[in-house]
Amino acid sequence: MYLRKRGASLTRVLRLTDPASGSQQWHRLFPDNPTGTYSKKSLADARQEAHRLWTTRSGGIDPRAERRRDIEARRTAESSRRAALERRVSVRALFERWASIDLAPRLTADGHRLVRKDRGSSTRAQFERRVFPRLGDFAVEDVRRGDLLALMDSAKAEGKLRTANVLLSDLKQMLRFALARDIVSRNPLDTSTSGRSVAPRWNDRVLSIGFMAALGVSGDVIDECLNHVIESRARRTYIRDRRIVQQRQAFDALGKVLDGLVETSWQTLSRSTRAC
Repeated sequence: MYLRKRGASLTRVLRLTDPASGSQQWHRLFPDNPTGTYSKKSLADARQEAHRLWTTRSGGIDPRAERRRDIEARRTAESSRRAALERRVSVRALFERWASIDLAPRLTADGHRLVRKDRGSSTRAQFERRVFPRLGDFAVEDVRRGDLLALMDSAKAEGKLRTANVLLSDLKQMLRFALARDIVSRNPLDTSTSGRSVAPRWNDRVLSIGFMAALGVSGDVIDECLNHVIESRARRTYIRDRRIVQQRQAFDALGKVLDGLVETSWQTLSRSTRAC
């Protein structure tokens, strides 16, 4: 064991012989310890470390190679730790990412433009009011099923059953978004419902002859629009005109009626959401 002077510092080094080649190797004692300099370690500490290095070398293991493996293992562990921390996205940060992609206007593969009528403002308002105050700063991975159901329970306790249902739907969508991108390992709400009969009940709508007739569409055009088969074979033989122009006019009139119904329903929903 020797003392080596470099600049103003003194370090202890050990000379060992490589059993395989017989070459001499110099090993610094305590190379990764900031308190391992000559003045910080006792002679007893140095002798104990020298014995460890000598034993390692005698066993056919190069202490320098072992140290390099230890350094690489520590680097890998630190990299994994940092990656895990980066994946621990908060609920608020996840919402912003989800909103920027799924709530923003976008084009489908066939070129259609999808956009929520309020561009997600009502969803954001509900999260600001009901989710962020309780869970906004929580890591999504740490949020439990019970934490999320408590949000719906709070809305139901206020008598806001539709609000609870809409909130549940939005949370499910957001967590499925996170699951698809490996932000979370599971979606705690995949099998959840918000409780008793919260979901709105929609009436089935069937395009009937009476409904078309109420729009002023003639019977023969209605048959073509609804793809009815004319019972009389002779009549089917002689009728060649599919009345394409009249069909287009009938469907245009139907579209205007449906647009009005959708607009009315949306305004009602918006008022209900704001009231919540």
